Amino acid sequence: MFGFISQSFTETLKFIGEFWVNFSVALFGLYGFGYFIGIKMEEYPSKKSFFSIPVGILGLFCILILGIITGSSVGFFEEGIHDAENWTELKNSLFDYYVKPMYWIILFGCIPTIITGGFLGYLLKMD
Repeated sequence: MFGFISQSFTETLKFIGEFWVNFSVALFGLYGFGYFIGIKMEEYPSKKSFFSIPVGILGLFCILILGIITGSSVGFFEEGIHDAENWTELKNSLFDYYVKPMYWIILFGCIPTIITGGFLGYLLKMD
């Protein structure tokens, strides 16, 4: 998405290169939490097949939110804590590193997460 906005492949690679630790930790968090939440989602719909689609949607939102928190924590611990000298600056850092990314990622990822979660819930019901 950033590549389409900047219209430059080299700028996109520079951006990824600057934040490769954040992206790596976020992907590790997504896959790690996805594994454990996926196991729980697989167990639940088999008991109550009516709730399988909402379970899939809520499970994917949980995975998305936990991945955002994991990836945002890297930047917060690298820069956000060091820049905060008092409580007001710490609140601003928490807002900048956690709330803003969560807002934007959920805003743009809401519809794909609902569609994919519904499909996942349907597949879990069929299994």
